[in-house]
Amino acid sequence: MLSPWIVHLNGPEYGVGDVTGATSSFSNINPGVHNQDYFYDTGPSLEFLRSRGWTHVKLPIRWERIQASIYGPLRGSEVELLAAFLDRAATVGLSVIVDVHNYGIFYEDVAGEGVRRAIGSTMLPLSAFSDLWSKLAREFGGHPAVVGYAIMAEPQEAGGLTSAIWQQASQAAVEAIRTYDVASEIHVAGFGWSSAAHWTHYNRRHWILDPVGGDLIRYEGHHYFDSDWSGEYFMSYSDEVAAASAERPAGRYGDPLWNRVFAEARDFIGWLQAHRVKGIVGEMGWPGSVNPWQWAELGEVYVRYMHGLGIPCVPWFAGAWAGSEDDLRIYEGTEPMSTPRPQAVVMERVIRELSDRRR
Repeated sequence: MLSPWIVHLNGPEYGVGDVTGATSSFSNINPGVHNQDYFYDTGPSLEFLRSRGWTHVKLPIRWERIQASIYGPLRGSEVELLAAFLDRAATVGLSVIVDVHNYGIFYEDVAGEGVRRAIGSTMLPLSAFSDLWSKLAREFGGHPAVVGYAIMAEPQEAGGLTSAIWQQASQAAVEAIRTYDVASEIHVAGFGWSSAAHWTHYNRRHWILDPVGGDLIRYEGHHYFDSDWSGEYFMSYSDEVAAASAERPAGRYGDPLWNRVFAEARDFIGWLQAHRVKGIVGEMGWPGSVNPWQWAELGEVYVRYMHGLGIPCVPWFAGAWAGSEDDLRIYEGTEPMSTPRPQAVVMERVIRELSDRRR
């Protein structure tokens, strides 16, 4: 991968509701309606992102939409939508990381209701997951915009998935991709919601063996700075500082919140360094409305620190359907995006400064 400047571009994964519940109105038979329930960004928004310095987008898609039945062919209408998006990205000079955004599960229609199936269960065998990735890599691996795959967002315990099963499933997916694409990066999410803060608790060992060798695997952790790691930021900055102060985290910063955040990051960093493997913070972000510059100062130091270690940070999130109610969105404006929010101001400054050093 030529550049670490990646932004999460949401839209194709929308229209699901409760993403991990036992049942859902969403399913492989009821995947929603394009441009009503979910959305692929248009050319002007992609041009805007490229003009702001971004070189890559991480594009979340849903398994149930791209493959209507396990082991079945890819759904033609969704293949066309994704291919058209990739064409638009290539036209403006953006590279794409395709992200299956499913949390380790698949909603199968049963009598008109989506029923959760976990990878590795009887109803969703490991081979179904590798079949999906075999078909995605065969279909899109040669596209000039595609430079990577994030094989699954935030696998976790819902439906009985375990860390051991996830390690088997992710290895199988890597092998399936390599049948058709030997050059792209593959991002392998950690178990337990991919939490960077709890990385070593859920992921004891380095487990992926890439059949083509090289250095094309990144382990993917997610890191939000709020005390429950949800990214919801229910508490104010000052309340988060107070909560961190009660924990008395060790560190070199005067702010206990900073000490907690960087202690969490070191759990992930230390694991990567011990196993001599590469990593990526595949989701991270902070609020843009309440105490925006306090959060932004922490975020900027964090991103620069990670970049210095060769760990890209992917902000959550951009997209023309990023509603005003979500304070983590980094740009305002719809069709196209148009105005940077405080988080984007920080990220764009870091992009400019670090890119200039490279020249």
